[in-house]
Amino acid sequence: MQIQVLFDAKGKVHALFHPSKEADAPRLELRPARGQRAARLEVPAELEGLTARELHVAVVVKLQKEGPQLVKGKR
Repeated sequence: MQIQVLFDAKGKVHALFHPSKEADAPRLELRPARGQRAARLEVPAELEGLTARELHVAVVVKLQKEGPQLVKGKR
């Protein structure tokens, strides 16, 4: 499952959006502020059952050469 993620240079997630696959569904575009990025990222399999709120607090974005990756955060 993929989601749109708004994150900063430290990997902190600021917003998540679950895009719909329906053709007539409303569309949302995340617009990053200075120091932020937006990307469509794959949710780790072990976190797919979480609600949107739970997912938001459970993940961070790992920045790497291959591109950003959504990973389980440290608690």
